[in-house]
Amino acid sequence: MRIKQKNVLLFVYIRPHVKEQIRVANTLKKTNKYNPIILFCENYTSIEEDIFLLNESHIQYLCMNDFILSHHQVESYAANISESGTDNRSIPKFVSKNLGHIGRKTRAAINHTRKVINNVFSNMQKNIFRTTLLFINKSLLIRFTVFTPLCKLISYSTQGQLFFRTIIIKLSQTTALKKILSKSTLHERSQLYERAIKEFINQYQIKLLIFPENNIFYLTHYKIHMAREYKVPSIIVPFTIANMKEWCESLYTIPHYQLKFSNLNYFFGTIFKQWAMTYKGKKMILPPNLILLYESLNLTPQNPWLINDGTIDFIAVESEKMKIYYESAGINKNKLLPTGALYNDELNYYLSNLEEHKNNVFKRLGISTDKPVIVVALPPNQMDSRIDFTEFESYHEAMAFWLENLSRLAEKYHIIISLHPRITPEQAGVIEQYPVSIYPDQVSHIIPLSELYIASCSATVRMAIASAKPVLNYDFYDYQYDDYKDIKGVITVSKKDDFIQQLNEITGNPSYYQRIADYQKEESLLWNNPEWNASDNIINAIDNLLAQQDSLTGRKSPANREEVCL
Repeated sequence: MRIKQKNVLLFVYIRPHVKEQIRVANTLKKTNKYNPIILFCENYTSIEEDIFLLNESHIQYLCMNDFILSHHQVESYAANISESGTDNRSIPKFVSKNLGHIGRKTRAAINHTRKVINNVFSNMQKNIFRTTLLFINKSLLIRFTVFTPLCKLISYSTQGQLFFRTIIIKLSQTTALKKILSKSTLHERSQLYERAIKEFINQYQIKLLIFPENNIFYLTHYKIHMAREYKVPSIIVPFTIANMKEWCESLYTIPHYQLKFSNLNYFFGTIFKQWAMTYKGKKMILPPNLILLYESLNLTPQNPWLINDGTIDFIAVESEKMKIYYESAGINKNKLLPTGALYNDELNYYLSNLEEHKNNVFKRLGISTDKPVIVVALPPNQMDSRIDFTEFESYHEAMAFWLENLSRLAEKYHIIISLHPRITPEQAGVIEQYPVSIYPDQVSHIIPLSELYIASCSATVRMAIASAKPVLNYDFYDYQYDDYKDIKGVITVSKKDDFIQQLNEITGNPSYYQRIADYQKEESLLWNNPEWNASDNIINAIDNLLAQQDSLTGRKSPANREEVCL
């Protein structure tokens, strides 16, 4: 006999989520108390490779895309029944017995004509409505005669802003507007997610949701809200560092996020001020349809621009340093639960068994053990949004610069490359011409082996700091993030000449290298407490959370009753 396992649903939206969610899933599995189920919410490129990893680890998974397809099939079938008054799969048999060949043809012709007429009128209505909305939204005449004076008037009145917010939200909840909004992609997704969460919770008896981040674009707040209706709590085990600057830097150059882009943006920026942001002189607003959805459901977080803000039972905080970071970013400190990071457990294990681990990795890569290691995390292609900020004309040119300068050190160091999950096989193919090795598994496996870690504004720099490894942070996209601003063991540069100069200095000047290494060793204690066991801490936190939930709902936990599987 064994204790009945509680099913836990873990969410994945993009490929970088997968590694951390697999860590969480494996931690849950080891307890024999929890059965992790990973839900792929998006059908992204390379999802098949990630599904293969889950199959290898014997981790159960679900695909939202499968739910959507099955849902559309059911809707299509129901529509056929509604239209004909009969289950269409049985119509041929029914018709052949009662109407014969002529009746079948006549009925088909009538149905086809009705469909054509309905589609024509429906499309005409949609086109007229869309054209009218587009004119109102983009017309400069309407901007200057209606929206500009109106926005100036209500910008000075808190009551005026509240009045118009209430009117807009009430309008969005009317039957007519609900029908229009339901046709938008965002609202279709929200309705599908609502059905999916209900179905998954009921079918699999889900007891807990685990997210890699709380992100308004992924509608995570909506899923958390839906789960709470079923008394199912939600937690975050962060996959990256959460900050506002990353979003601001990515969005402020995109026209449709700017207030001046449309009359609707301009108006919403006046009445929904917490959804607006000024960055580098650009006034921005998050998408109005997103604002309407969150505001109409009363799910707006305190700061919509801040990842991981919003209603959650707790955030598993990786370290004391990250706790300070989250608090300074504005996240509710009552939601921050210091547990340690699961990747720190991995790092500490490899650091404690360094020689054995080093021999295993070197054997896997087919390289000798006679040289020290530089680990390089190659960044993905983000040239589309950063071409005006970087010194390079293309991603290929940037990678060539990285690899050529690293190759100069190949006689003195083993250069081991870790590829970002978004790097395509075609992009990775050019690396083969250089004297470097590509490590195919998680970068946390090889950071402990390194003398130097080189990355570009990556959240994995946390792992190098936690391992007391000096870091050269080459911000060649010029994001200017301040995540590691005051850390002396992280040298940040953004220009080609500075990168070359620092690379030469760190690898060619032993006293300079040692000074950085000493700084990092001292800093590492704030990022990796050796006394913390993240696996145990996270499991204990989940146990306590579910025990509290059981007491609130009147359920008995396995600790209090004989709940077994035969």
